[in-house]
Amino acid sequence: MKKLLSLSLASLAFAAVADITVGVTAISTTTKNTIVPVPYSKIGTSEEIAPKELVKAANLPTGTMLYVFNGTSYYAWENDGNGAWIVPDTVSTPVAGVNVSATVDSFTLNKGSALWVVLPDADNYSQTIYVYGNGASTATTSTVSAGNCLVANPLQTAASFTVDNAKSGDIITIPSDSGAPTLFRYNGTTWRTFGPGIAPANASLSMAAGQGFWYSAQGNVTINWTEAQN
Repeated sequence: MKKLLSLSLASLAFAAVADITVGVTAISTTTKNTIVPVPYSKIGTSEEIAPKELVKAANLPTGTMLYVFNGTSYYAWENDGNGAWIVPDTVSTPVAGVNVSATVDSFTLNKGSALWVVLPDADNYSQTIYVYGNGASTATTSTVSAGNCLVANPLQTAASFTVDNAKSGDIITIPSDSGAPTLFRYNGTTWRTFGPGIAPANASLSMAAGQGFWYSAQGNVTINWTEAQN
């Protein structure tokens, strides 16, 4: 598991198919690792939501893991097979490098952040992940703290975005479910593509609905999301 976490910036796969309805999104995945966006606030007025309220365990295989990263620490929960997310037993289910002291009831996520689901080893990873809550349908913002943060498009449509207070050396890593990730680096003026064998070019920042990425920040930044124009 430690290897999975250490490689997550470069190799974490994401789901590309999301069927959005009022209050519920069904994300179809065929990969072991699936980024789950937090484009929702729970029913009511709060814009914070607990992982167990966001992603339902009931239809997922026993042993499915749910991970979040708060900028400094990883947290993990496990599907107990009875439709509930529980804190893993650190003796029978060791999770190296992961903080398992937080409970699902006390940990919350803000819209625009993200988590990921890791399915247990299987020959067929075809699953449907159900995400519950209210959707964001207008321009909105996400906040990113210094360090590595997992972020996702909080809108129900494709979105373009800009970054306030980006600093030279900030990096955006967009995972791929096959092959190398897409990388952008801020040079103090513009975002540019980079990577082995890639000719640098100015980048137009945009995300499909439900798509997530890692932001490696030199300082705190604000990401401004707007619905992509056709």
